[in-house]
Amino acid sequence: MTANFVGASFDTQTATFDASAAGGSITASITKGASALAAVTMSAQNDTLIYAGALSETTVLVGGGGVDTLRLSTDVAFDEDETTQTGSGRLRFEVLQLMGVLMLTSCH
Repeated sequence: MTANFVGASFDTQTATFDASAAGGSITASITKGASALAAVTMSAQNDTLIYAGALSETTVLVGGGGVDTLRLSTDVAFDEDETTQTGSGRLRFEVLQLMGVLMLTSCH
């Protein structure tokens, strides 16, 4: 299944994908639009979410039950001085696969 959130282009719009009622395993490829608000909920089965687009503190990705895989096809930044990290809205994924660029910043 492929979903494109390009239509959610304003900061007040939330792009939502909810597969929580699905009876089988879901493989979803989601491309986020310009809006910083996105919410994705997978099923209670073993799911795979392929997520492309900018991550922010307001991007919430929930794996659900089962053994869920989150495959990020985006750049991810980590800064130890920040109180909220880019990945703070990702929940209940047992497997993480990075397909973009991971940047670690330390200010020691």
